[in-house]
Amino acid sequence: MLERNGVEPGSWLLELGAGNARVAIPLARLGYRVTGVEYSKLFVENGLRRIEEAGLEDMVELIHGDVYQLDKLLEGKVFDAVYTTWTTIIGYGLFKDCDELVLRKAWGVVRPGGLLVIANTASYDRIGLRQGLYGSGITFLSKVSDEFMTFEQPRFDPVESILVNRWVFYRREGMDLRYLGEVEFRIRIYTLHELVELARRAGWELVEAVDDPLRATPYRSCRSSFNLVFRRVG
Repeated sequence: MLERNGVEPGSWLLELGAGNARVAIPLARLGYRVTGVEYSKLFVENGLRRIEEAGLEDMVELIHGDVYQLDKLLEGKVFDAVYTTWTTIIGYGLFKDCDELVLRKAWGVVRPGGLLVIANTASYDRIGLRQGLYGSGITFLSKVSDEFMTFEQPRFDPVESILVNRWVFYRREGMDLRYLGEVEFRIRIYTLHELVELARRAGWELVEAVDDPLRATPYRSCRSSFNLVFRRVG
């Protein structure tokens, strides 16, 4: 998605909600330089270890901080593209208009004509279809890294368009799992039209909406999560 839209290896990328650098590290291996912002100290600590183990300290920077304070955290740095994956930022509704605010903050740290990529982000139609097929109460297992695993228990309210998600975190210790803690959060799930309008208000113009990021097949309702590319206007 990046190269197809003019952001080549060697470019500077900003990741919002970088987690433990599981996306930043593969991008760095492709030649991109990545700065990631992550609110969880646990993920930052694990990510810094993984970056060091990969020998990519010169390519990946991981910052502990709040994405709503990007201008203060980044101290005037300007990027070629900003991206977020796996519904890590958009929709959490911490305060009124927070989603538009974070997209405006991203606009302010990307060069004119630079990109915003929203990848593998939950869509209203796909979440609704999953609930219709499986019902409530199903548990999904996710491998965060070789060290951490999570159990995800989602419940979707289609009337309010709110996904309530409970995550339970474990650390792998040999053949055992050690309980670390759990968190429950609410996510506002957008339709494609709503998300595009939200980005437009923040100064971004839609370039493409695709089903498969690699093959660039057009987005089809219910088939995939959102993979969207926007370009900064102005």
